Amino acid sequence: MNKATLVIILLSLISCGSGNESRTNDLNSNQSQSFISNRSFKVMEIDSIGQAYIIYAKRNDSVFKIASIKEKVPNCNRIEVDNFYDLSLVSSMGDKPQKLDIRGIKVEENTLVPLDNTNGAIHDLFLTDNLRGLCYIKNI
Repeated sequence: MNKATLVIILLSLISCGSGNESRTNDLNSNQSQSFISNRSFKVMEIDSIGQAYIIYAKRNDSVFKIASIKEKVPNCNRIEVDNFYDLSLVSSMGDKPQKLDIRGIKVEENTLVPLDNTNGAIHDLFLTDNLRGLCYIKNI
């Protein structure tokens, strides 16, 4: 085997090896980004209706519709679309067997939030202590 053939074989092996390493690094970086925490939600959209903000947040493959009463908060850490937040959600309907028959939930005296499949959201309305208006409050 001449030297030129040996060099070509070595270069081929090195380039194949470095390609595998870069794929492993990409996989590892994707895993660390998607697994932020058990309660980590990505804010997909922010909307409002009456006296409430409606936040659509995604965790894994599920979209959650979260209501937060509009209020002004000093020194606000405002949530933003496409950012991740740790949220403790509570269903406003619990384990009611007629859950799918409910068309909306009243969150303020004059604010009825419809339960629909907007953004593929679960048929429920969730509440959290981690939001006041659009301000994020991290639990300690």
